[in-house]
Amino acid sequence: MTKPLHAGQAARNGLVAALLAEKGFTANRAALGADKGMVRVFDLGDSVTGTEITTRLGQPFHFAAPGVSIKRFPSCTSTHLTLEAFFALRESHEFLPEQVEKIECAIHPLDYGVLLRPEGIQSPEQARFSAEFVLAAATLDGEVSLRHFNSAFIQRADVQGLMKRIHVYVPYDLTDSDSTGERFSLVAVHLSDGHVISHRATTIRGHPPFLLSDAEVDRKFLDCVVPVLGPQRAQIVLQALHRIDTAPCVADILSPFGKKL
Repeated sequence: MTKPLHAGQAARNGLVAALLAEKGFTANRAALGADKGMVRVFDLGDSVTGTEITTRLGQPFHFAAPGVSIKRFPSCTSTHLTLEAFFALRESHEFLPEQVEKIECAIHPLDYGVLLRPEGIQSPEQARFSAEFVLAAATLDGEVSLRHFNSAFIQRADVQGLMKRIHVYVPYDLTDSDSTGERFSLVAVHLSDGHVISHRATTIRGHPPFLLSDAEVDRKFLDCVVPVLGPQRAQIVLQALHRIDTAPCVADILSPFGKKL
């Protein structure tokens, strides 16, 4: 449970800090560069100063690929290239679950080091970090969504049985965790008729510039919200959010979130 909590906690702390600053909350102005300040506590290097850290605050932040990422799948990002490769195969070959004898999946060592091994995958939290599990779900159900991350689905005999026939490994020439080069996933599906089909993925859709379509974003929203609000109310909220750039008043957007619906 801890890993996703870290991201949420950091986001919450950032928001609280901004709200406190807006209200005039004060702190030690030397908190970053002082003798026991952040730079020294986190060992950021003798050449780094508090002034250097704050020089660009208030200016736009640019990433390697500008834009906001939306996770296409509700699992660890280190499983996403594997799912991209698998679904590309499903789209091009349309094989059935009962035709799958085994699956081999070669991935980058940095992703392999993040993921859990298949033995002992019992909880939803563990399943999110298992390439074997998400591949089994994708094979059996044709998608990977929030509904798959529950104990009943994880413990299904067909899920557990298929996970044992999925082999995730690092290619022998990339066994050094410091290996350079782009991340990838090479998925090979062995079919019951003897054919082996494979696909190599190097891009994750949902990460700029490979954006999801509007329909895919809507589907992601509903996957997250329907379990909380129900299908009818979730659709009303979605339609309200679609009008966010033209609504004359923010109340028009927020009203569907109220109890009177």
